[in-house]
Formats: sequence, structure tokens, C-alpha cells
Amino acid sequence: MKKKKYKINLKRFIPFILAVVLIVTVVVLISGRDKTPNPRRCKHNFENGVCTICGGFAKDYCKHKYEAGVCSICGMKCSHEYVNGVCKICGMEEDPKLKWPNTTTGRDEYPLTSPTDDMLVLVNKQYHLSEGYAPSDLVTVKRYVEGVGDPSQGTNAMRRVAAEALNTMLDAALAQGFDMKVRTGYRSYSYQKGLFDSYARNYGESEANKYSARAGQSEHQTGLACDLGAASQGYELRDDFGDSPEGRWIKENCAEYGFILRYIDGTLNRVGEHTGYIYEAWHVRYVGVEAAKIITENGWTFEEYLEAVASVQN
Repeated sequence: MKKKKYKINLKRFIPFILAVVLIVTVVVLISGRDKTPNPRRCKHNFENGVCTICGGFAKDYCKHKYEAGVCSICGMKCSHEYVNGVCKICGMEEDPKLKWPNTTTGRDEYPLTSPTDDMLVLVNKQYHLSEGYAPSDLVTVKRYVEGVGDPSQGTNAMRRVAAEALNTMLDAALAQGFDMKVRTGYRSYSYQKGLFDSYARNYGESEANKYSARAGQSEHQTGLACDLGAASQGYELRDDFGDSPEGRWIKENCAEYGFILRYIDGTLNRVGEHTGYIYEAWHVRYVGVEAAKIITENGWTFEEYLEAVASVQN
């Protein structure tokens, strides 16, 4: 008996073969593509606002869950948009201290000729004091470095409110084992002129302008600022003051007494965008406790704080 022969009809299998070929081709193409995760599908792990897995930015891909204005998922701060005093993004209430700051000095009043009681008066390379500007309530601070400055011109003094706050701060620091003294507090217009001119003669005017203010451009003339020296550094003015135990204490605690680190946005080699001076860890400025805490918590320069205040008011 002969076996029956079966003929394979290839035409019937062509669609199947084509489908298989198509599937294999797609798999090969997909496997050969860039395997970088798609930010829209990535299970993000955000650090400093950027996903460590896909590189996506938190502002674009994080489904923010705000707590006190900060996202608990990615750590980004809310870019507040206030409506009737409440942020429509995170629901946080507008800070009344930003809305109603204790500042009374208008920008059209510069250069200032008469002393002001405004603790938030701005003095920098743009906003100047006149030669005759001199506070009327200077008092000698408790702890100052003898032989530095010129006490006869009040360099060991500050305005009363700032001096009292400084005395309290330095006493608290000393009680914790951190010994500091004021090198110079108030500086008159003429004293500052002599200081800047000396630096300019020795190092050149452009170099001096990085770390020393011209006459009329110095906060010291307001009586609200001072330079500190640390006992661990012989009370000298040193670039590494911020690395000393005393300098670290000041950074962590000065806001509690109404002071801020004034020149924080530069480095030892580069002037700051907002302040116009290189980094100085020893220069503190009195602005009052409320403003100091806001400035410090936000990591702002004094200029940035005043800009934030102006933007809220407007």
C-alpha cells in the first residue's frame, strides 16, 4: 500500500512567516535602541531636583506633594503664586513678614544724607551714603580687639540696637566656648575712604574693589555692621574664619540675634552677583530677628530679600 503524500502549500504560510519576521524585526530594533528610561515612565529618585535614574527635572515630572511649601517627594521649593494671600500651587499662606517689612527707605532717597531708623536700609555699590551720614546713637560694644581701627572715630562702636544684640550674641557664644571680638564696627566716610585708598595703592583699584567698599558704599557707615575675629585665629581677619569653630557657630546661630552673613554669594576669588563683593564669613549685618530668619532660611543675600519683598508688595 502506497503512503499518501502531503504537499505543503507555502502560499498559506506566507502571512505567518511575514508576521514572525515582523515581530523579530521589532524586537531587534527595540533591543538596539537607547535604553535610557523614559522620564514619563521612570520611577523617579529625585535628588536636588534631578532624577538620578533618568535625569529628568523634578519640576517637569514630579507629582508634587507640598508640605510647608516644600515637596516631600523631590525636595523642591514651591514657586509660590499667591491669590488672596494663599498660594494656589501648594496652599501655603503668604508670609506676612514678607508682605509688611519694616523698611521705610525709598530708592529715590539715595544718596542718604540723614541717619534713618530703618534697620533694613540698603547700602552697596548702587545705593550710597553721603559724606555727612553718621548715626547719632553709637555705643561701644563690650568685646572688641584693641589696637585695631580707631576708637576715637567710633570703630569699636555700633548703633545701640545692633550693639545690644551683638553683645547678647557674643556672650551666648562665649558661654558655649566660642570666643569672638569685634575688629571694626562703625566706620565714618573719611575712615572708609582712607582704608579703600590704602588698599588701592597697595593692590590696585580693581582688586581693592572686590573686597573693600569705597567711601559711602560701606555698610559699616550705618553702624549696623561689623567684622568679627575668632580667638582660635588670634582675633585676626582671616579668609578661613568660616571654617573656624567660631565662624561655624556664627553661621548657625546669628539669625537668632538678628544678624545675617552679608556677603555670601561670592567666593574668595569671585565677586557675588548681588553683593558685588567676594565671600566674607566674618562680616555680619544687623537686620532684626524676623528679617534675619527669613533671609537665612531662604539662603538669600540681603539684596535678594529686598527684591522678594518688593515683588510681593507689587
